[in-house]
Amino acid sequence: MCLSASVQQMWERMASLPVMVVVSVALVSSVMAAGCRAPFVQQVDESCLHVVVSYQLNNQGAPVSWAGARSSCRKVGGDLVVLDSHEKLQVLSRYLDTVLPEETKAGYIYWVGGYRVGRKRWRWVDGSLVDLKSHIWTPSRPTQDNVDRFTILVPVDQVHHRRYLLDYETSSRGPGFVCEWKERNTSDSSEERSDFL
Repeated sequence: MCLSASVQQMWERMASLPVMVVVSVALVSSVMAAGCRAPFVQQVDESCLHVVVSYQLNNQGAPVSWAGARSSCRKVGGDLVVLDSHEKLQVLSRYLDTVLPEETKAGYIYWVGGYRVGRKRWRWVDGSLVDLKSHIWTPSRPTQDNVDRFTILVPVDQVHHRRYLLDYETSSRGPGFVCEWKERNTSDSSEERSDFL
């Protein structure tokens, strides 16, 4: 393939730029043909997800808190994933099994976007209520105490590739998290947990 002189010069100038600048330009300007902004991947249910493993199987990296996971999602233009339906949970479970089979076998857990407001009310990061009677929770959860808690996705049933939600305390750390990009990620909910960022 023959490049024009001006294109060749542009690539040479870009090659001399710091890597961070090139990545930033790519993130801002790239929108995938499927409708998801990079680094998000479109799923069969039309959601755009980005799974991050911050602590690798080879002991590289570090586990993160819910607040750290949320901050990382926001840096790439998303927020922690909202699992507002059983179908979306299934799609995410299949995706994790496919793209991270070794982590699935190792029982990796992933932060998702639910948090408790007060003693009994739970919300997703988009402001919608978490259904406490939904089958996405492990039995006897969420915990009924007075501690701030956040949702984490755990593999309870490896046979059926089923995952469930557990609630963990603020001080907890997890090896991974799932971000979601929506055309418009809302961050102006009156009850948003900005104090945990």
